[in-house]
Amino acid sequence: MTHKRKKPGAHVIVHSSDENSQTQQNTQQTGLQILGRARSLVNSAGQFIANNYLLIAGIGIAAGTVAYLAATEGGRSVTTKIVDTAETSFNDLKQDVVDRFEQLKDSTMDLIQGQAELDQEFGEEQQAPRLRRVG
Repeated sequence: MTHKRKKPGAHVIVHSSDENSQTQQNTQQTGLQILGRARSLVNSAGQFIANNYLLIAGIGIAAGTVAYLAATEGGRSVTTKIVDTAETSFNDLKQDVVDRFEQLKDSTMDLIQGQAELDQEFGEEQQAPRLRRVG
């Protein structure tokens, strides 16, 4: 059986009922495929959450902490204290490292100077004897 349908501004188009049923079947298959993929995606997401719930909980806790520190007056106060303490600790550590390197430099210079004095004091007596080739 054929149906006639006219598109606006076009000639009469003839469609058979077989073409319509084939189009409906293709549409249904595509819909079922999309539905199957959506179910698969939901199942994979559920499996991921089940396998990584501690990671997801940690991310949630971190996000909550960041929101608290950034959005509330108490959080800003805590953040300021943390930054001040970190700066003080870093400056103390930096000064300790600089002081230790200066001590190391001074000790090394003293050692080199002491060795130079010993070399001058004993002069050539302490030098290793020269080897001669005997033929």
